[in-house]
Amino acid sequence: MQKNLIIAIGVAIIVGGAFISQRRSKTSDPTHSPTPSSQMTVVPSVSPTPLTVLEEVRTFKEFTVTATQFTFEPSVIRVTKGDVVRLKLVNADVAHGIVIPEFNVNLMAGAGVFQTTEFTADKAGIFDFYCSVYCGSGHPGMRGQLVVE
Repeated sequence: MQKNLIIAIGVAIIVGGAFISQRRSKTSDPTHSPTPSSQMTVVPSVSPTPLTVLEEVRTFKEFTVTATQFTFEPSVIRVTKGDVVRLKLVNADVAHGIVIPEFNVNLMAGAGVFQTTEFTADKAGIFDFYCSVYCGSGHPGMRGQLVVE
């Protein structure tokens, strides 16, 4: 009796799997009209594979910019036009900021704190960036460049 039950369950799973496979191929055919729900047969559910949905994968060019009185390190950042750029501003001594007007970047952080932003380098050229928080007498010279090739 148990053997017959196991065989019956196995057959039901195989038939159900074939039904689902056939059903999926028919529904992908634009000329096929689905069966009304009153005529549908209930079959055991099949768990989807882990990668049933494609996700957009974004890759970043990441840069950690360390701000100290009165420099950025690195002071020159090179990327390619179209790159998604992730900037992390780390302040080592006092409050600093980093502004790149052409890409709408304006990060500010206190001493010992960091901030992060992302932008797409969608314009080619050489773009100056500068500190936006007064940090002492050398503040006006605290500059760097973003080079988008």
